Amino acid sequence: MADPAKPRATYDDLLAVPDHLVAEIIGGILHTHPRPASLHARAASRLGAELDGPFDRGRNGPGGWLLLDEPELHLHGDVLVPDIAGWRRTRMPELPDAAAFELAPDWICEVLSPSTATTDRAEKLPAYAREGVGHAWLVDPIARTLEAHRLEAGRWLIVGTWRDDAKARVEPFDAFELDLAGLWAKYQTSADVRWCWRLGGLAALPQRARSLLPVHHRLDVVPVRVQHERAVILGMVVRPHPRRPEVLASGLESRLVKGLHLGAAARGERDVRRRDDAQMLGLLK
Repeated sequence: MADPAKPRATYDDLLAVPDHLVAEIIGGILHTHPRPASLHARAASRLGAELDGPFDRGRNGPGGWLLLDEPELHLHGDVLVPDIAGWRRTRMPELPDAAAFELAPDWICEVLSPSTATTDRAEKLPAYAREGVGHAWLVDPIARTLEAHRLEAGRWLIVGTWRDDAKARVEPFDAFELDLAGLWAKYQTSADVRWCWRLGGLAALPQRARSLLPVHHRLDVVPVRVQHERAVILGMVVRPHPRRPEVLASGLESRLVKGLHLGAAARGERDVRRRDDAQMLGLLK
């Protein structure tokens, strides 16, 4: 709550904030925080991408929404910047050519971080309720949770909380099943490749694995390491499996995977693909 003895922050104060900070005015107080860190930005980007097709563009979904990343909202003296906001097209038929929006959205999403969580919950949620925003999502990429709220009689009602790899239909976008796993994935190149991390060249490939490749191919190898829940995999083409690691490799990588399988067989061990995380990590060190 603003101190009545202090002057209320103005939009000029907000404009004076350095570009590397996000600035908002809530209840007359200027709030600043760093630009989103990687997990925060990734969760917001992935969520926006998941909702854009079926709800904004109407691809394989009902459409009817206009979704925007980080719109600047000017709402009765407050300047708020949610991570994502959505307007029903019945209220906003087309996007206005404006730097800020004075029409409150129908849905907002705030992606929580250690520097913003308290403000998001204690300051921004009440402001959204005051403006009649019908739905609010709070996404925590560290705790890996999605918390959905619905506004009823001016108060927020928690509709539900989902976590980790849950698949959920969450209002107001419950016409679509959202796979939360994609929000926490550090890297994702397609629906079938999760948490893909390019290790940075041949030097990162373990010596034990490098020795399995022909000499004339070694300089061409770009190793990829993929982690997806219980899977830790070295290869180029990977499909995550819910219970055990799966390695699907082709070309040069098939030589590496074949060698690992043969090495395991020579020691009388089971197929490498049936190993758990710790065993796979030990093999690839």
